[in-house]
Amino acid sequence: RHFLRIRSLMTASEARARFSDIGSIAALGRNKMNIRMGGKVWQVKGSVRFNPLRYMNFCYRYKNKHESTGKDNNGNGNKFLGL
Repeated sequence: RHFLRIRSLMTASEARARFSDIGSIAALGRNKMNIRMGGKVWQVKGSVRFNPLRYMNFCYRYKNKHESTGKDNNGNGNKFLGL
């Protein structure tokens, strides 16, 4: 249901990645990021306006909210794991 859509402007192809399948995301600069998924690393390079930190933050926030089972110091669920 929640996924990241990646389009290639050169080949006009499209790939979708579920946030639950993404192992990690790394920002490599102003407009590049690596996505580690299923034993492969995908490198995404966007235009000058592309901000990889936005997608990195969204992905890790999704993972913390939907996959975290820990408790914080007050006994509440969904312990924040940090970014």
